[in-house]
Amino acid sequence: MVPDRAGTAHFGVCAAGLNRLFLRAWRVDSRAYLSFDRYLIKCSIAFFIISSVLSLVCLRKWLKGLFKGFIVSKQKTSENIEEFIGKRAVVKEKITPQAPGKIEFHGTNWAAEADEEIAAGTPVKIIGKDNITLKVKPWPPAGEPL
Repeated sequence: MVPDRAGTAHFGVCAAGLNRLFLRAWRVDSRAYLSFDRYLIKCSIAFFIISSVLSLVCLRKWLKGLFKGFIVSKQKTSENIEEFIGKRAVVKEKITPQAPGKIEFHGTNWAAEADEEIAAGTPVKIIGKDNITLKVKPWPPAGEPL
């Protein structure tokens, strides 16, 4: 059996006619519609402004964390210092008592200070930490075996 294409076209004509009747039944005076539309736009703008200000005031701390990144945990330096103390590193830039140098520890370069001059390439032991600067001494100390 072949589908009836004329029936499909007939349905489309009927739908268009019903749509036209529906629109005529709900036609509103254009001036009343425009004044209602202006009132609706003013209310929408006022609602947008009020909700935006309230959202910024109430959600500022959360949004700030979202855009800057959340801090998983705030550890004190004293709690985290065990990760560094006693570990060994290698000097990348010469360290002098007057000027800090650089060391490589766990694949990352760190600023380092020492009480004596230490040449690049020398293994060192980390003995302290001051913010992001590590305090080091040569390893092994002079006169001690490896």
